Parts: sequence; C-alpha cells; structure tokens
Amino acid sequence: MPVPDVGVCGVNYAHNYQRGGARGYGSATSRESLDELKAIGVRSVALTTFAWMRNLRSATVQWDRNHPNGESFARVRADAAYARSIGLDVVLKPHIWISGGAWRAELAPADEQGGWDRFFETYSAFILAHADLAEEIGASMLVVGLELRSSVEARPEEWRRLIASVRERYRGAITYSANWDEVESVPFWDHLDAVSVQNFAPLAASATTDAATLEEGARRWLDRWIAVAEGYDLPLLLTEVGYMNRVGTVTEPHVWPERVPDTASRLGLEEQQAAYRAVIATFGASERVRGMWWWKWFTDPDTNEEGRVGFSPRNKPAQQLLRDACAPSNATDQL
Repeated sequence: MPVPDVGVCGVNYAHNYQRGGARGYGSATSRESLDELKAIGVRSVALTTFAWMRNLRSATVQWDRNHPNGESFARVRADAAYARSIGLDVVLKPHIWISGGAWRAELAPADEQGGWDRFFETYSAFILAHADLAEEIGASMLVVGLELRSSVEARPEEWRRLIASVRERYRGAITYSANWDEVESVPFWDHLDAVSVQNFAPLAASATTDAATLEEGARRWLDRWIAVAEGYDLPLLLTEVGYMNRVGTVTEPHVWPERVPDTASRLGLEEQQAAYRAVIATFGASERVRGMWWWKWFTDPDTNEEGRVGFSPRNKPAQQLLRDACAPSNATDQL
C-alpha cells in the first residue's frame, strides 16, 4: 500500500493527560490545536496511543481502550474525524510505555511470567485492536511496532505473523518504527510498506548551530538509511524526528527532557531551529523520503508536561521554520 506523502509537514500529535485529559484528544482545545496545525501548513498528524508494562521483565502488555484520562478509542475517533474534516492526513501510532521510563527496546520478559510467548499474545491483541481502529477512522498508515529491538531480535517470525494478521484487517499502509541504531538490522522490512526511523540520531559531536556541520551530520544518516530503503525498494519515513530547545540537543537528541537540567536559553532555541533546518535541507530534499513527523505537538498549548526545554516547536523559532517549509507557495520545493 502507498504510504502518506507528506514531505516535512507531519507532526506527532500528543494527548495531554493533565487536568484529567480535559484538554486532550477529543476536546475543544484539541480541535483548536488541529486548526492551528492546519494553518501553519501541517499535512499529517500521527495520533499516539499507549499501552503500558510494569517493568522490563514483565511479559504482559496492558491497555484500556476506554481509559478515562488517556487516549481512549472514543477520543481518537473524535480527533481523527475532525482532523480529516479539515484536510489533515491521519496516522495511527501505538506505543508501549514502561513504568519509570525504562526503554522498550530493552524488554526481556521473564520466563516465569510467560516470556516472549505471553508478550506477543498480549501485544498482538493490542495491535490488532488498533488495526480495526485504523480501518474504522480511515488512517492512511498504522505503525505496528516502535523501538522494540529486543523483541525483533528474539522473535522475528512473530513479527511476520503479526504483520500478516494486521493486513487481514486493515487496508492502509503498514510500517515498523525502528530506533535510529537498529534500522539496518530489522529482518522483515520486506513485509512492510516503508522503512521507518525514529530519528534521534546525533548530528554533531558538540553543541553548534553551524549549518554545514549539522547538514553533514544529517546527510551521513540519510545515506545509510536510504541504502536500506533502496535495498527493499521502499520509501523512507521519519516517524519521529525532534530536538529540544536546549544547548546540546544536536549531540544527544534522544535524551528526554526529564533527564537533563532545565537549561532553556536563546542559544538553545537557535540550536533547535538549526537542527530542524538541517533535517529539512537533507532529508526533506530526498525523493526517497516521503514523510517525516516532528516530535511533538501537544493538544493543550498551555501544557507544562515537558517544562521549558521540551521537544515542542510551538511558539518557538522552529515553528516559523516549519511554517515556511510547509507554506503552500513552497510546497513544490519542500515536498
């Protein structure tokens, strides 16, 4: 199936849990935020739902389609319908969240809890329910897994079975979102419709806003991932790409806000903008790259979920850069 062709103009659109989710998916606030995204030229929103696990040794994926404060299926339906009504493409992108912020790529389910068999039993139920939801809401693409390297290494055959089951229920494009350091080792790209990357790869060895340095860093990764995509004759997508507004974001963009000092500054804002510019100039200029979804944009403009050094480009110089790149007059050049 063809993947959505959105150029540099996609965003990961995040439900806000604060205030009991009152300003999250399905709310009037969220509709206003979707209007805002449309106005700056965004073409696609990835709706990000979550399951959760107790720890890295757990084998059971837990989720609730009716979560009262979270991204319930009803909330997702409402935002998907509104987004499509104003001309935005919709991607459905389920995640796993592990308590305490442990990284899902390092899952190692204990045998006494059911091991990988129990993991895939419960994870498949989660994804197949999302396949049905993606079909219902008219999503252009479904992400069947995200940064799950240990499971890919342990049970690639289970992934192939799951992908085949998803295709029986969902007619849109299907992909897996590989962390930036596992793209070349995923063994089942040939079962999918795109090679997709969670692009939090470093652009430079030290903090900088120098365009030539950052573009050189971005181009090194682009060349490696294009080689993978060309090997399978597939398009390349960046299902996540983002930079915090802090000094040093280009050296370790994968580090989450809660793990760094609160060092927001004008220089940090400029470094975030410079990183955006480098990615747009390189990945955005490649014919093999069909889309990228920036990480991230919250439903609630007043959220303090990430503090001052978060990933969101909202009301920062990076937003103006995104607006300029996605303006209709620039569509031919940028997309």
